[in-house]
Amino acid sequence: MKLRHIVSLTFSIILLFIAYLAFYLGAFKPVTIDMGEFGPFHLVYTKHLGAYHKIVPVIESVEQWVKTQNESCAQSFGEFLDDPKQMEQERLRSHGGCLVNQPLQTPLPAEFEQRTLPSQFFIRAHFEGSPAIGPYKVYLKAQNLMREKGLVPNGPVFEIYELLPNQKIKTTYYFSAKLKD
Repeated sequence: MKLRHIVSLTFSIILLFIAYLAFYLGAFKPVTIDMGEFGPFHLVYTKHLGAYHKIVPVIESVEQWVKTQNESCAQSFGEFLDDPKQMEQERLRSHGGCLVNQPLQTPLPAEFEQRTLPSQFFIRAHFEGSPAIGPYKVYLKAQNLMREKGLVPNGPVFEIYELLPNQKIKTTYYFSAKLKD
């Protein structure tokens, strides 16, 4: 009898923890999607090779440098160039850094680059949950919309991260898309 109570209690604790984690990460938060021309985006970044979830230190290094130049880095970004379903994690390419108001005139450190991503057609999704669950929640919704509208991907996925006053993160996802040929 005692073992049954211990197993039930353990199972209940695990379920509560899973529910808490899902709530904390934003699994129940809505994803809003629209489409249109967005941009241009002025980017200061560095390249990253490897698993996408390991890009945070890359982004932080660019943020720190941009701030030392007395420039704003209110929004940071990750640009994910490869499909992780088709490539090993060690070979995934990405860019991480800051959005700036205009191209910087200051010489950049050797490992940094800058460019302007021109205005173009995107499917844009807003999500205030953790970027860690974005690939499971947001990407699926955007892919479904592409299928529904007869669109196909037309470039890398671009994620913009903004720290909100309550220490939560708002992520805006940009999926470049075009009509199927």
